[in-house]
Amino acid sequence: MAHMIRSSSSRITSEAQRSYSRTAAKIRTGISRRIKLSGIFLIVLTAVLIGLNVTAGLVSHSMPESSYETVVVRQGDTLWDIARRARPGTDPRKTIYEIKKLNQLESVNLQPGQRLMIPSVIVCRN
Repeated sequence: MAHMIRSSSSRITSEAQRSYSRTAAKIRTGISRRIKLSGIFLIVLTAVLIGLNVTAGLVSHSMPESSYETVVVRQGDTLWDIARRARPGTDPRKTIYEIKKLNQLESVNLQPGQRLMIPSVIVCRN
């Protein structure tokens, strides 16, 4: 009888060890799987951010660099006159819009001697 107790006790002990080993393996696998997924996520996120940064750089380099000429307002000049002189043959309203935007003008009133920047490249495409 003593032998059976040992046998059943050792059987219980070995089953417990196998069960513990399987549980420990599952825990280790779960942790390592989470670490792998986190690493993959960080790599993908980094690649996306680098791609966005490169794309933004390409877009900004592909846009024409703005160049301006400076005009000094004379007595009796209006934005309409200046726009027509700056870009003959084009719609003066677009040029006036761009001049106002570039010079941060809130009205069309000009003062003699005032310096205005006139964009050489048309910015407004409407």
